[in-house]
Amino acid sequence: MLSAFRIRPARDYSSPPPQGLGASPGRRAGVRIAERVLVDAASSLVGFAVGHSLIPWPIIRPVVEPVPPGHFAALFALFFLLLLTAFWRHGLYGTRASVLNLWEMSQTVKAFFISSAFYLALLFLLNIPGDRAAVLLSLAGSIALTVLSRRVVACVSRTRRLRQGTGRRVLVVGCGEMGRLVVKKILDAHHTDRTVVGFVDDTSPMATYVPLGNGATARTMDRCRVVGRTKDIETIVGDLDVDELLIDETTVGAEAVDEMFELTRRIDVAVGIVPRFADPGVDRLCLEDLGALPVLRPHPPTPRRAYRAAKRIFDLCGSLALLVLTAPLLILAYLALRMGSRGPVIFHQERIGQNGKPFRIYKFRTMDLDAAPYDYSPASDHDPRITRLGRILRTSGFDELPQLLNVFRGEMSLVGPRPEMAFIVDTYTELQRRRLEVKPGITGVWQLSPDRHAQIHENIEYDFYYIHHRSLLLDAMILVETVFATLGMLFRRIRQRWRGQDPIRAAGGAPSLVPSVGAGAGSRAVEERLAASDPRRE
Repeated sequence: MLSAFRIRPARDYSSPPPQGLGASPGRRAGVRIAERVLVDAASSLVGFAVGHSLIPWPIIRPVVEPVPPGHFAALFALFFLLLLTAFWRHGLYGTRASVLNLWEMSQTVKAFFISSAFYLALLFLLNIPGDRAAVLLSLAGSIALTVLSRRVVACVSRTRRLRQGTGRRVLVVGCGEMGRLVVKKILDAHHTDRTVVGFVDDTSPMATYVPLGNGATARTMDRCRVVGRTKDIETIVGDLDVDELLIDETTVGAEAVDEMFELTRRIDVAVGIVPRFADPGVDRLCLEDLGALPVLRPHPPTPRRAYRAAKRIFDLCGSLALLVLTAPLLILAYLALRMGSRGPVIFHQERIGQNGKPFRIYKFRTMDLDAAPYDYSPASDHDPRITRLGRILRTSGFDELPQLLNVFRGEMSLVGPRPEMAFIVDTYTELQRRRLEVKPGITGVWQLSPDRHAQIHENIEYDFYYIHHRSLLLDAMILVETVFATLGMLFRRIRQRWRGQDPIRAAGGAPSLVPSVGAGAGSRAVEERLAASDPRRE
């Protein structure tokens, strides 16, 4: 749903030892947990106060009567104790890093529902008097504010961690493809509270800077420095105050891994192995005991019929509701495009859907009619090919709204992998074709990721994450994250325009070469000719 992209200047994330912190990893973790507990307490307290009319809110005030302060304090203490227990049991005060913080958001919602159920049951069993409307409004306000506050705190923590070099200090062993990907994921994981100190590698020149990502991604992503060799790991760990080693299995041999495991036991440093990226992924393997011999078996992503039916109902209701809610915007955009430029208002193009079935995708046209239909996407909003109204539509993501018709017809889903064109799919490997197992979506994990400026199949891990973990709750969290991302993008663009800055030139980065799909429809012959001349075109 987000058609804009973000480009950052190249920065070195090889972090020196923190100066003057004087805190052990355990103490830093304790401070981080205390901060999260205080934020959760404050957000849920505000939600409870609004729901019980202790804070004068125009909508809530006529519905419920304020409660005595003592009674309110007892109710909130009971609820927050249950909430804190549920959050702790669901691992929400740990350092687990998930894609776009989606795991944390979904676990937050689950823990809230569990704690709310226990809270309501205790109110009934203990016969505690209270206004049902106030209780329900309090729970709804608390969950909304807690999810929002955790989202804000994650962004603030990431900014502080990158600027100050704080957090759990990680040394990555091996700067191959997976090693670079590990560093990039740590930088993008807002809540993981980790800082990368550098690479250890035996083949790359010392003190050189390794670009993160691969393929098109490596042109615009950040970089990290090679700080030493594997034989010097013990010295490097002491000099750089390293808390954790992450080993790239594709770069380091099995014997070296055994040696590092022995080394970490001796110097008391946490260690982890990043396996080769493949399908099935490690997160889809289960351990079976076969006469004291461990056997790994994959869990195939085959959701039950009930899930497929529920998702279809979810898509139907969601697309119909969004079509009704955005009807004024659709009509306004249609009339503005019709009067403001010549040519068709709706751009359509053949894409590949679930199980390789082709379908026709719809978007609002945002570029001039004489623009090359399969040229690279504009590097900035000042590209002369983009129409005046097209800049507004692309920035807001409203050019994607006609795809709600694709969702209503069953060709797409609200949430899913982004659809690609036929000549790109023809080049897929067997691994990449697995992304066609599910319906494509308007928004999704890849569409919201920092790598959305690169080609879809170059960052296949996002689609695999969704395929392996898909659920209605995950879809709901992705939709919520889409709202956050859209509002954040609009705020950044408005601020840049207020300051008179070009978003690309202000960032100091190279342009992103994402093939354009919004310039207009072209013939199949043009499509095949462009595909043959440059495989990066879409």
